[in-house]
Amino acid sequence: MLVQVEGTCLFQEKPSGISVYGQNLIKELGRICNPKVILPFSRINKYIKYRNQQPDTQVKFKNYKLDFLSRESSLVHGIDTTLPNWSRAKKILTIHDIYLFLDQREEISKKSFREKKLQQLTESISKADHFISVSQKTKEDFCEYFNVNEGRVSVTHLGYSKPNLAESPQDIDFKLPERFILFIGTLSERKNCLRMLEAFSMLKGEEDLDFVFAGGQVPGYPFQEKVKSLELEKRVHYLSYVNDSIINYLYLKSQAFIFPTLYEGFGIPLLEAASRGIPVLTSNRGAAPEVLGERGVYVDPFSSEEISMGIKKVLMLKDDLVFKSKLVDHAKKFSWEKMAKETFKIYQKVLGVN
Repeated sequence: MLVQVEGTCLFQEKPSGISVYGQNLIKELGRICNPKVILPFSRINKYIKYRNQQPDTQVKFKNYKLDFLSRESSLVHGIDTTLPNWSRAKKILTIHDIYLFLDQREEISKKSFREKKLQQLTESISKADHFISVSQKTKEDFCEYFNVNEGRVSVTHLGYSKPNLAESPQDIDFKLPERFILFIGTLSERKNCLRMLEAFSMLKGEEDLDFVFAGGQVPGYPFQEKVKSLELEKRVHYLSYVNDSIINYLYLKSQAFIFPTLYEGFGIPLLEAASRGIPVLTSNRGAAPEVLGERGVYVDPFSSEEISMGIKKVLMLKDDLVFKSKLVDHAKKFSWEKMAKETFKIYQKVLGVN
């Protein structure tokens, strides 16, 4: 069986969470079937520019318009929105999230970007023999929006980076507050950061509690302006970029993980926090309830008041050792190894081989 993974999403200026999925899929599949990573010739320059982001990935360049010839059963897996136009290879496409089509506000995504992604996805959907969805919720939304038969879509949950409970980073150039709650992700409308700030400002009896935000920021997003208007400058801390060791450290030092986003196709940070025994406040929409099950504290992400009450609730779980143990056990149900094994079984099913 020849498996080729379409790797366009791996080499770009700002790799997304999909790149994390792709790298872990390729790594774990390497223990099973030795997949080949392919790129179109049009990506050569970007590959050369950004290949240091994925230093261990070996790439072969292909013509995506000319049909692919092989003497063995062959399959190409599009892990983002791109698929070659090859009729002689079976084609699988992973669907991560279609929220930008469900919520078409300009604050979520610009119209030009949304139309470009829709065109790319529609073209790849027409080529695919089968689809992989990262959650049941994403599968349901995808099938309904694009009128795809549910029998053509398989669900494989994602994994997460394992915690290093002994790691203490040496390159921290900032002082963490004594007691804080944590958000990790891109500061944006979709991640709902302004309502998080509003909810935080409503807390009573928690004057010694700070809020740490870590991640990138969408240009023009009025996060700092909101902090100032709510007079939270001394209690809200923004770290624009942190490496993996610092992220691990932030999780372990935090009182709770706050993630009431408007929608997640899966939500890897939910498992990263849970695996470290950190209580999680998240949204009752999207795939978050599917990922955390009974171990999450859920709120309406459109209600600042409900988020505020949820923060109070999740803080009370910080010292509940029984709850934290169950949270860690729940996270163990997910792994990149399990995801890759399930993905390979889908390959076999689509190719009709054992």
